[in-house]
Parts: sequence; structure tokens; C-alpha cells
Amino acid sequence: MMGARWPALVCARGAAPRGALRLAALACVTGLLALVPVAAQDQPAAKEPTPVGEITATPQKAGGVLIAVVARAPVRYTSFRLSATLEAPERLVVDIEDAFLVQGKLVQAVDAGGVSRIRASQYSTVPPVVRVVLDLAEPSPVRVLTQSPSAEIKVAVGQIDEQPTGTGETSPPGTGAQTPTGPVDEQRPDQKLHLLGVEQVVSGPDTFDLRISLDGPADPVLILTADPNCMGLDFPNAAPEATKGVASGWVDVPFTPTPGVRWVRLAELPSGDTLSSRLTVGLDRLMPYDLARDTSAPNAWKLSLRVAPVYRGVVIVDPGHGGTEAGAMDPSRTIHEEDLNLQIALKLRSELLKRGVCAILTRTANTTVDLFHRPELANEADADLFVSIHHNSGASDTSGTETWYTSAASRPLAESIQASLVAALHLYDRGAKAGRLVATRATQMPAALAEIAFLDVPDELKLIIKDDFQQKAAVAIADVVESVLKSLGKG
Repeated sequence: MMGARWPALVCARGAAPRGALRLAALACVTGLLALVPVAAQDQPAAKEPTPVGEITATPQKAGGVLIAVVARAPVRYTSFRLSATLEAPERLVVDIEDAFLVQGKLVQAVDAGGVSRIRASQYSTVPPVVRVVLDLAEPSPVRVLTQSPSAEIKVAVGQIDEQPTGTGETSPPGTGAQTPTGPVDEQRPDQKLHLLGVEQVVSGPDTFDLRISLDGPADPVLILTADPNCMGLDFPNAAPEATKGVASGWVDVPFTPTPGVRWVRLAELPSGDTLSSRLTVGLDRLMPYDLARDTSAPNAWKLSLRVAPVYRGVVIVDPGHGGTEAGAMDPSRTIHEEDLNLQIALKLRSELLKRGVCAILTRTANTTVDLFHRPELANEADADLFVSIHHNSGASDTSGTETWYTSAASRPLAESIQASLVAALHLYDRGAKAGRLVATRATQMPAALAEIAFLDVPDELKLIIKDDFQQKAAVAIADVVESVLKSLGKG
């Protein structure tokens, strides 16, 4: 990107009212060369990201601090709270969608109102997301005071002063007031959906199992991080009962000491006028898992981590589609691609686990997983490889197997998987093809998407539904994955 020069970040102590610490990067945005993601061929061109150019932290007489993030135009954003770990303090994270951070990167000490520092960066360029992180020095109520979308995102940490009328300040969710009339106390919005509890259940010596109970239906969203190693589940719009009246917004979940498991925590995630829940499990290393509905209780889920043995390498296996995105169907519309993808992915995981490889699926049940979230899981897990499983349709005059990739670094992986599948399945070789698919273009490691066969070709459909055919496909891919990991020194 050609470099326009932007004013340096300044911290003016004492210059702003009430001793405000001003973290300013007021930038001229004329002629801004934005980072515009390249859209897939079947999607409209992405709009230019909105510049985010000013972040302020204003200490309050009431004892808290008011954070303001200013964009050039209204932007959509979400927020969530991360509980403290041995390596990091409590944090509030605000992700701003379709946005461009003018100053490139920000790390600024605040040391006021319970906030130790503010960090901001261009979290991703495809899609363009600006991430603002507040490091919290002490347990404090945190409220996002503005509604998404907005050109000014305001976050209150602790108690804040009355806001002057005419500033556009939004009252805490659920109050119905136009402007706060005094120090703003913590508010807990009324919600229909709640996470009732998390408890450990005993299943076997090699697994660590948790049951999550809710009072209504909710689809969890998988979260992975490699630094620190952590696996988590978000339950959107489900307020955690356990954090009621807890200033920090999170609680420890008791569990029996288990090798590889460091801690279990449940936190509330404020977002506009709702609360969501995040369950996180701190780990010594990332582990394979299973997540499925718990049939022993209504509206419950069971998370099962395979704590033993210790695996080598991390491979993300992505069963395409799922949940509200069923994918392709056979002509009779009784066989869904989402189910076939998961069946092969589970067999591939079993095959890799037998070979000592840590295979982690983006879904283990018929749940919805956002298209962009799939490669992001691999990136956050610092995975070695990413393999997505799909089935083809819509080509009445053709058939066979094909494998897709995007980057030059991914081409050898895709070509090897394609050759292995053709040799094992004896289907027409449609080749390894380059394309800008979301699943393969957004990863930071070699990635390939395998289209095993065609659902709408009768002869191939007869094969696809057979267990031995699926097993051959899984073994063919596992052979390649094992070989590539060995070449990376993880054999």
C-alpha cells in the first residue's frame, strides 16, 4: 500500500477537561488508500473500509474512565470480555467491522479508572476488522454505552460522570433514558435466554467433559487460541446466570484436577443491549474435542476434550456447511452435503488421531459455522494445515474429484491431496485448481478444499453414501497430511 503520512499519536496529560488522557490520532482521510479485500467471483465487490482515527480515555470524577473510539462514519461493531489468565489481564475487546485503523497500531498506557492500557490494531484485512483491546487493571463493571452501528463507540469502565446533553451519548441498555442523570451504575439487561450453569461430568480417564445447560435453544460458536492455549464456546444472546452481581463479569468453574487442563471460566460478553456467554478452558496444549447436544437434558450441550495422549502437529479439518447452510443435495433432496462432509471429516480425524496428529474439527455436529470463522479458527490455533471437506453438484455433463487452493504455498498440498484421492477412489481427475475461496484464501497456513465427488451424478452418489468409500477418502487425505507434517519436522 502506498504510504500516506499520518500524524503521530499524542498523549496530552492535563490538556483535556477533568484531566483527560487524550490518545489522539486525528488524521486527514482525503486520498486514503484503504485495504479492500478481494471478493469471491460470485460476490459483489467489497466496500471501502471506514477509517478509525481517534481513541480517547477520559478519567471520571466518579472514579471510572470513559473510552471513546471515533470512526469517519457509522460502523458496526461487537464486544466481548476476556477473563484473566496467567499470561494476560482481564480485557474488553471491541471488534469494528469493515474498518481501517489509521495509525496502523496503538499501544498506550492509561493507568486510570481501572484501565491499565489501550491497544488497537488491524486485526484482519480480509475481512477488514479493527480490534480495540482495553486491559483492565482491576475488576470493574464495563458497559458499552452506544448502539451498533455508530460513528463513536463509547465504553464506560467503572462509574462515569453525567454526560452533557447534546453529545449523542446513549444510556445504558434497558434504562429507557436519553441521557444519564448521574454516575452510571452497572445495568443487566432483561433477556429471555440464559446460560444456567456449567458442570464437569465424568466419562472416562482420557477425556475432560463439561455439560452446559441453558433455558432455551442456542448454537455455540467455537473459539481457539494458541497463545495462550485455550478452547472456548460462545453462546450468543445467552446471559450467564453465574455472573450476576459479579463486578469482574466472570467466574471460575470448579473442576477435578485433570492433566492438561489449567482452568475453566465463564464470562459475560456485553454487546449493545444484550449479554452473551463465553466458556473458556485453559489448556497446556490444544486438544481434539467433541461438541454435541446432551440428550440427558433439554437445551444442553456436552463439550468433551481428549486430554490424552499428547499429539503432534495441529491440523484443522473443516466439514463444509452445517446447520442453516445445508449445502448441496441429491436429486431426491434427501441426502445433504453437510452430513456427508461431516461423516468423512470424522473418519479423517480418527485416522489422524491414530497416527498421533492433533486433528481439530470446525464442527462435530450439525451446527452453523460462519464461513469466515472457519479459516480464522485455524489462524488463531496456529495450525500447521487446514483441510476442508466438500461434495460437488451442478455439473450435468461432468463428474469426478477436484481440489482447490489459493496461495502458491498451498498448491503442493492441494496437488498431493488430489492425486491421493484419485488413486484411492478411481474417479475422474478434475485436477487441483486455483481459486479465491474464502476457506482457502484467508488462512495463514497451507490450505486445501477437497470436492470428493458429485451428489447429482447417480453413479457417484451410490459410492458417496457407502462407509468404505468414505473411509478410503479419509485415508487418502490422512496419508498426505501425515507426509506433509513429517516434511515440516512434526513426524
